[in-house]
Amino acid sequence: MQHREAWLAPATGGMVDAERYTVLVKKLSLEAWEALGEVLATRWWYKRSFEKGVRRLFQDHPELVANIAFQVLTKREVVDSIIIRAQGQERMCHDTLIQVMIELADTRPDSLTDYRDDQAEKKRAALNAIEHLKQIVAPFREEVAQRERLEREMLAHAEAKQRRDSFDAAHEDLLATFFALEKDPDRRKAGKGLERLIADLADLYDLNPTPDYSLANEQIDGAFTFDHDGYIVEAKWLNEPVGRSEGDVFTAKVRRKGRNTLGLFVSVNGFSADFKQIYREGSCFITMDGSDLYNVLSQRVSFDGLLRAKKRHLDETGSCFMD
Repeated sequence: MQHREAWLAPATGGMVDAERYTVLVKKLSLEAWEALGEVLATRWWYKRSFEKGVRRLFQDHPELVANIAFQVLTKREVVDSIIIRAQGQERMCHDTLIQVMIELADTRPDSLTDYRDDQAEKKRAALNAIEHLKQIVAPFREEVAQRERLEREMLAHAEAKQRRDSFDAAHEDLLATFFALEKDPDRRKAGKGLERLIADLADLYDLNPTPDYSLANEQIDGAFTFDHDGYIVEAKWLNEPVGRSEGDVFTAKVRRKGRNTLGLFVSVNGFSADFKQIYREGSCFITMDGSDLYNVLSQRVSFDGLLRAKKRHLDETGSCFMD
């Protein structure tokens, strides 16, 4: 290219020393700089189109085109100025340079509308320059692809960490609520708080919870869906273990629901001996006590993992209790 030697000269006018040149062209070879300059100088015929196109290409690094007299200098003089500036800060604007080269290399022949019909030879020279640049940038396309993959992986990692941090924080908040309810002297209020806590926990695990609701002659403390089964919830926070009669009532509630409906009976202070004796087989619900809830809220075990284990135990033994 006619002005190649100008690109290798520092501001003082001398040649760039070998060490600095190696740093500058670590990624872009002299051939790449030449190919880029040639396409920039020939891609557009008219100066106004040239200026508009070049400024757009380098909009992420406007300093490369700042204070350049596009309408006074020739196109090649403008390109020389840009190349010299870009070489001086290649590390900083490397990604932009690669993107510019790829975009120019992908120029379609029918987009060179500046050239008149009587300028076929000049247009052909521009197309040849584009074709040469396309060969030069082939290795850089993989570099861009690798960087984009890395950026996607980093973004995915950051998003996963953010979700995990949010997930952990939600457990901590629910555990704090659990401890606050434990200290509340109003056990009825604690029971209602337990219903909300279970609904919030089910929501945290994307189990599509329904808050407490009323049907004819019965109250349901909540519901959710897990592994294609519907669950209705019974939540008790009494001062003593829940007795068998409460289990009988809940059994009737569950069996009046759909075929794929099961129950989750949560009693923070556990279940009486006669309850355990009756529902050790043929049960239509699973149970959790305060220890189960604490282990879930402190993330010693996941809520869905515990549900799945208890459901499997119920399927295999008929018992709603799993040690």
